[in-house]
Amino acid sequence: MPDSQPIVIRSLGTPLACGAYILRIDLSHPTHLSFGRFKGGKEIELNAGSYLYIGSAMARKGSTSLAHRLRRHAKRSGSRPTHHIHSALVQHLQNIALLPLPAAARAPKRLHWNVDYVLDLQTAALTAVYLLHSNANLEESLAEFFSHANEAIVFEQGLGANDAPGHTHLLYINAEPAWWLSLGDRLASEFYAEQLRISKPY
Repeated sequence: MPDSQPIVIRSLGTPLACGAYILRIDLSHPTHLSFGRFKGGKEIELNAGSYLYIGSAMARKGSTSLAHRLRRHAKRSGSRPTHHIHSALVQHLQNIALLPLPAAARAPKRLHWNVDYVLDLQTAALTAVYLLHSNANLEESLAEFFSHANEAIVFEQGLGANDAPGHTHLLYINAEPAWWLSLGDRLASEFYAEQLRISKPY
């Protein structure tokens, strides 16, 4: 089962209610999938393996805040089970004071974003979440950052980036485990270098 994959949750920067995020999604079996109305409902081939999604949530409260957006991603629609990461993610968001204790129940999930259609699959597992806390919208910068990674493959132009023409925010990652293990540190170095410098003792 894909949900047996070890999970990773990491916050970067000073915890804020808004910011960008990276999801790792592992697909255990190849499939063909329509992403709602994307490209007229075209069926797109997805290989088994690891995918990376770039998103952002810039509201300071409500359903479009970072915590609620991520909590939503960790659920499936209807009566389908939540992703294995769900409870640990909620605990992390509570620990950094972005969700109340206990977290209020949310309305059932309806598929809306392109990534929702992958996350709703029983053969898909959300296994890692990287939170990039920031008042600035880092989504475009993150897309540019990953566009230079040889391991990141655009398998369908524009997917996951309906509000960012010219970009693709759902990518296939052809990489060794070490690439994923070092991802948090590389993101911290690229986007929080000044904070890291200030925090280092002289």
